Amino acid sequence: AKMERTQRVAKMHEYYRLMEDYVRPGSRVARCLAYQQRSAPPIPLSHDGVLISLGVEGSGHHTVERGFNDSFCHTDLARKRGVLGGCGGQASFPEGVQWRMNASWPPSRCMNASRYCTRQPPPETTFLVLLRAPVATFTSAVGRFLRQEKDDRLIAELEAHYQGWQQLDRCLQVLPCSRMWFLAYEPLLEAPRAHGPMLGALFGVAEDDPNIRGFLAPLVGEPSGGKAQAEAPLPTWDSLSKIERRLVRKLLNLTDTAEWRAMAEVLKPPTWSTLPQSARGSGLVVPKFEMPAWAEHCHVNPRLLNGLAMVDCLLAWRNATSGWFYDDSRALDIFPAGRLPAVGKTFRGISEGLLG
Repeated sequence: AKMERTQRVAKMHEYYRLMEDYVRPGSRVARCLAYQQRSAPPIPLSHDGVLISLGVEGSGHHTVERGFNDSFCHTDLARKRGVLGGCGGQASFPEGVQWRMNASWPPSRCMNASRYCTRQPPPETTFLVLLRAPVATFTSAVGRFLRQEKDDRLIAELEAHYQGWQQLDRCLQVLPCSRMWFLAYEPLLEAPRAHGPMLGALFGVAEDDPNIRGFLAPLVGEPSGGKAQAEAPLPTWDSLSKIERRLVRKLLNLTDTAEWRAMAEVLKPPTWSTLPQSARGSGLVVPKFEMPAWAEHCHVNPRLLNGLAMVDCLLAWRNATSGWFYDDSRALDIFPAGRLPAVGKTFRGISEGLLG
């Protein structure tokens, strides 16, 4: 069986090359990939096994679930084990929405997926670790889940999302390399066919299996989410995803509140280091929050609001958010190398010094 796995890994050279460029040199993921490629290929999903897709919110859990559950996973067996989803289900950091609905319920109580973070996971469990640039995962999470366009909810989303990344980073430090497969969002879009051998090895089927081809076919020809995006033309409103459009509308609503308008009159937008912060202390008359660098791009006169202005808002948001995650005080071992994806300057040409 090990000989067969070794032969399969030999066919995965293009996948490993893409991942080597994507992950941080010396990171836990880089070391696992090197170990797998060199001497110990990861264990494929067994006939009676459970596949757990492990990642932060916005990493692509639903894509995996829709793409593979009906094709390769043993739904009846998984149900007998009380596991949601044919393959085993989603393990997301954080998990659920209770912390969003109850202010007294901290996100740290919703890291239920940490139960899988052990040096000796159950023998029937295989992990598919989902990786994606943090600016993209956070954009997806906010676009999907932010219900109230208020500054305190936005900072709560950011804090919870970063805690999720921290927990996933800690989880990967203890899970055995032989039990983890890695699927990164940007390389998958950049070269979907290169992932055929890897997916075939994971599920124990041929790389040209019809179900593998069916999963990859819609991705062929999609715009790259990787490094090539740095030279890509600026997006248009029509080219944005549904989640991105939803996020832009929420940002526009947020900056159109009376509080934001009042603060915009008296504060100069500083170089952004955090999202809006609630003031601490009592009895002090202080600004409720500072103006983040993207705010002026998202506070648009309704008469001037058009697709160009809305894309400008999104680009400013992504530039600032990328800078926040990749600040030296916050960058994690698990983050992709560099500041992926490159998002370019806004239409106004203002990068706030975050792209240098």
